[in-house]
Amino acid sequence: MVVHVQNRASNRVPGIDPATRESVRRFLERIGADFPVAKAILYGSRARGDHGQDSDADLAVVLDAPQGRLHPTMRAMAGIAYDVFRETGILLSPLPVWRDQWAHPERHANPSLLDNIRRDGLEI
Repeated sequence: MVVHVQNRASNRVPGIDPATRESVRRFLERIGADFPVAKAILYGSRARGDHGQDSDADLAVVLDAPQGRLHPTMRAMAGIAYDVFRETGILLSPLPVWRDQWAHPERHANPSLLDNIRRDGLEI
């Protein structure tokens, strides 16, 4: 499966700098082979545009699948994120969220975080 960054004016999502956008694009393309990505949402300082040069990019990855095992999924995504970091200099911090958790935040370990991502994040 190949995941493309949502095309908004030639991939220019307001608030996302080009380096972050490219890092997210590479990451999503790579995880698309192993994970059924429904959508990705950038949140935190890079979504707000108040990040520093060394800030990570927080990325919620909504998976179109029944809930799986969190820690193995996080480790696999972190490994891919590290490869992208070595190429781009942008460290992604992926947060896997399964479709049921996204639809029902109260079923997630941190429902407030999902509410914040939903409210303030930028869908990619």
